Amino acid sequence: MLGARVALGFFLGATASVAEDAIKVPSGAQVVFQEMRIDDGGGSDAVLRVRYVAPQIADTSTYGFDVIEPDLSYLCETHGLLLRSERAPDTREIVISIASEPIAFGETTPEVVQYFDVFRVDSDHCIWSGL
Repeated sequence: MLGARVALGFFLGATASVAEDAIKVPSGAQVVFQEMRIDDGGGSDAVLRVRYVAPQIADTSTYGFDVIEPDLSYLCETHGLLLRSERAPDTREIVISIASEPIAFGETTPEVVQYFDVFRVDSDHCIWSGL
């Protein structure tokens, strides 16, 4: 039991550390981890949601979806799969989202730019779901 608490503490500490560090993405935006959520739909219907913040994307003329889309795939392949293996190995879908500012999950805020993509996991790779 102590080992599980230490492991959880290590993960939470690592998550806090990740949250403070900008992640290099293909677009050049400064992306910062916000949170991860597991929406348990029951078994293989569970979805891992990994949320990031990048204030620069508020400038949609520079950071439109076409520019940010490769970042979503990159974040799924690098961070999403790692979080899945550590925290939600049974999930078959990963949703990656980037917002221009932190917002509560499910909150409607039209002034905040948000991009997201859905990926299914196949052989430890993120495959765009085309949704």
